[in-house]
Amino acid sequence: MPSSGWDMGSYELMEIPSYELIYHGNDEDPWYAVMILDGPYEGLVYKYDWISIPLNIDEKKELPFKFQYSIMDTNGLTIDSIVEEMMFNILATVVLDEFDRRDNESNRGDDT
Repeated sequence: MPSSGWDMGSYELMEIPSYELIYHGNDEDPWYAVMILDGPYEGLVYKYDWISIPLNIDEKKELPFKFQYSIMDTNGLTIDSIVEEMMFNILATVVLDEFDRRDNESNRGDDT
C-alpha cells in the first residue's frame, strides 16, 4: 500500500471526521490503525508510520510537526481517487484530535 509523508506547516483545519482506532500489535509493541467512518474516504484504514513533534513551536503559530502514513486498506477506493490534499487534511485533523484527547485524559488523571 502507498506511503506518504507530510509537513504540517500549513493545512486547512476541517471538521473532525468520525473515525475508529483499531488496536494492533502486542503489549510490548502496541500500535493503532485508524478507520475513517464517514465521508468520501469511509472505510479507508491507515496508520501513522511516524510523527515528529519539534520541541519549539515558531512564533507564526504554525503546526511544524511532520508525519508519514501508510494506507492499509482502501476499502475499494482506487489510489487515483484519493485526493492527496484532502487526505492530508483528514489525517492532520485526526492526529490533532488524538493529541487533544490524550492531553485531556492526561489532565483529568492529574486531578484525581
